[in-house]
Amino acid sequence: MKAAIYIRISSDSQEDGTSLETQKESCLAKARELGYDNPTVYREIYSGMTLDRPMLCQLRDSVINGEIDTIICYNMYRLPRDPEDRVILRCEFRKAGAKLILVTETLEDSDEAKLVQYIQGYSAKIEAKMIRERCLRGLKQRAKSGMLVGGRAVHLFGFDYDKSQGKRLINEEQAQVARNIFNWLAEGSTINGIRNRLTELGILSPTGKHRWNSSTVHKILANKAYVG
Repeated sequence: MKAAIYIRISSDSQEDGTSLETQKESCLAKARELGYDNPTVYREIYSGMTLDRPMLCQLRDSVINGEIDTIICYNMYRLPRDPEDRVILRCEFRKAGAKLILVTETLEDSDEAKLVQYIQGYSAKIEAKMIRERCLRGLKQRAKSGMLVGGRAVHLFGFDYDKSQGKRLINEEQAQVARNIFNWLAEGSTINGIRNRLTELGILSPTGKHRWNSSTVHKILANKAYVG
């Protein structure tokens, strides 16, 4: 039979205290200790507050199908943070005859141990809700002060994002390209025609490529942020 490793962080900008690479190295060491070679690694950047995660679903299917007999995880928080989901997952593994091994914790089947794990999970659930609430308050405060709330959407072709001010500043060189794109459309050019023209002029795309894509041109033309 075969072992599988599941590693997770909440987002690509938040390591959640433990990086994916740290988790992977620790889990691989545990796998070698248990005598498992080349375990399948399920790597995921997703919230721990739901069981509906792509990689976790694949792992669960493999366990249910009898393809995996041991699941190795850095700690229980990498799996469900919700204690009820935790019970569901552990029962599912147990029913399939698969063992769950944690690197930093020891799982026990006593009622006392289950109670402690439930309390820990419930505390983690409350803490996660508090963190989300604080983040939302912070985002609302930024919006009220006239600052962009952050994320990938703040980066826009034709502008430089000033993080300290929370505002976009015009990048005149790129801005002129954006103006040309709108002017060429108004003059009757098609999106494909604009794409070819940009490529022929040697203008770099927003991602720094020499060849523009029609979808990139369309996104610029459809972005309401250019209106005002």
